[in-house]
Amino acid sequence: MQSLRPTGARPAPTSGNAEQQLNAMAKQLAAARHIPFAQAYVQALMENPQLYTAYLAQHPRQTGAS
Repeated sequence: MQSLRPTGARPAPTSGNAEQQLNAMAKQLAAARHIPFAQAYVQALMENPQLYTAYLAQHPRQTGAS
């Protein structure tokens, strides 16, 4: 039986903290789109705002909290 998933497509990471997930997504985007990691990271943030919210919750000092 053939997979319906397009060749080369990878599912988004589901384990790890938000930072790890964003890094993994950015690496995949950078490789797939042949763009710099920083640009891919911004793209990953824009496509997954819930991960950015989770990242901020996991790293309260990023928002100025103690």
